[in-house]
Amino acid sequence: MANQPIVAPLRTPAIPPDIWFPLLRNCWTYIDVFAPDIIRATDHWGDLKNRPASGRGAGEQRFQAWLSDPTSTVPLRRPHVGEGPNPVPHRRILASILGVSPSFFQSDTPHGPRRTAAVDRLAAAGRTRPGLLADLVEVSRPDGTRGPWHDALGSRELWLEQVTLRNACYVFTAALSMMRDSELRQITKDAVADYYGSPAVKSTKQKLDPALPVKHWWITPPVARALETAARLSQHETLTFATVTGKRTGDGFASIAAIVDLINHMNRWRHISGLELIPPGKVTPHMFRRTMAMLTRDVPGAEIAVGMQLKHVATRALANRVTSSYMDNDPSWARQLDKSITERRFERLTELFDADTDGHAIGFGPGADRMRETFAAVRAQAEQLRATNQARRGDVRVEHDLLRRTRISIRFGKLNHCTMNDNDPTGAKCLEDAIVPDGHRGPLLDRCQPGRCANSIIAPAHIPIWSAEQSSLHHLLDTDKLAPNHRRRIEAELKEVDRVLDRHHP
Repeated sequence: MANQPIVAPLRTPAIPPDIWFPLLRNCWTYIDVFAPDIIRATDHWGDLKNRPASGRGAGEQRFQAWLSDPTSTVPLRRPHVGEGPNPVPHRRILASILGVSPSFFQSDTPHGPRRTAAVDRLAAAGRTRPGLLADLVEVSRPDGTRGPWHDALGSRELWLEQVTLRNACYVFTAALSMMRDSELRQITKDAVADYYGSPAVKSTKQKLDPALPVKHWWITPPVARALETAARLSQHETLTFATVTGKRTGDGFASIAAIVDLINHMNRWRHISGLELIPPGKVTPHMFRRTMAMLTRDVPGAEIAVGMQLKHVATRALANRVTSSYMDNDPSWARQLDKSITERRFERLTELFDADTDGHAIGFGPGADRMRETFAAVRAQAEQLRATNQARRGDVRVEHDLLRRTRISIRFGKLNHCTMNDNDPTGAKCLEDAIVPDGHRGPLLDRCQPGRCANSIIAPAHIPIWSAEQSSLHHLLDTDKLAPNHRRRIEAELKEVDRVLDRHHP
């Protein structure tokens, strides 16, 4: 016991669902929708700045040609203090587009006021564009209108959007990779790789022991895209999350400030960008790791995957308490998760109902027979409602509404479906001669006997799995050198598989 680690209860809270969902959706909108415009505007602005200015005579000729071109539009910028609420012409960008000096429109020059007035007239006529690019992606805004996601993407605004895009990439990666902040900060531009056939990111684990070797974290393609986008913006020689301008030294990135700035920027300009409102609340880098670990706890096999990703290796019993505490449920998510599970169960139940209505086989066995009887009763009740004009609709939604109100007990599984009624578990083989823990309701899944239980449904999708198992067991029995006790065990397993196929597959 001297080497037994003592780990205090985890105090890191999960990010509430009303913050988690809009934040991640907004981040993905930046990465998937806004990023191409931001990168394209970055390249365009770089080309304009590097273009040599023309002489005065050539500049005037170019300006007059631009004015006479019916396709010409005036780039706009957000107004300064005292200029009113609406965007105004961005003469610096216009000068760059024309290839003239910034002094071309100055009021203290002989022709500056005339040129400025001509540009203002064009803008007043509605021939404008939102800054550097004339074809920004259009979005639906909270007030019901549609328009470009940015109203005036000038040079300063472009820098702010580059920072916001980088921050969105950081948050998206932190949320969906479960990496620590220190590991995220060490991701290099060449970190995305293929690892055992799946996309992964390489990072050096810094916590406790910075001398540990490089670790691989499996990621999804959207996360890989976020990392590639951040690397495209980074001005650092090697790091992915760093400054987006060459004016700053060092990495130029602070993760906590990045999260705060990101949320503030998204909320401030959502009336133009069409993004969702992110409610106020505390969000820190380590809270993303905690939240995703909690979300995966109820997914089959997720505990193993989370244990691998969290990199908490247990060397003895009880040594892995930190991992389990990361996966503990959070009260703020309880209602959201229960609702999601209920909705998904109803979706699958509706799929069974529609298949039965269309005459397709939904399964075999007594459980399937009772399910078909229930579905038939729902359809009969719907027809009665239509016949008595109590149903306002005549489509299948009447049946679906009745189905939602009908108390149908079903648990969907990979090998079978269970229709045991928690209030009347008659015929449940898993409960026979079993010691049921105090307070437990429902079946004991580890004692499930699909071939013997009256509550079991073997659906058509299950048959290939059982058939493959049957074939595999026959193949094992054909092995010449097989220990007698091993052979008896395989024969017993095969008998149960045969029982399932003989009983449930006509």
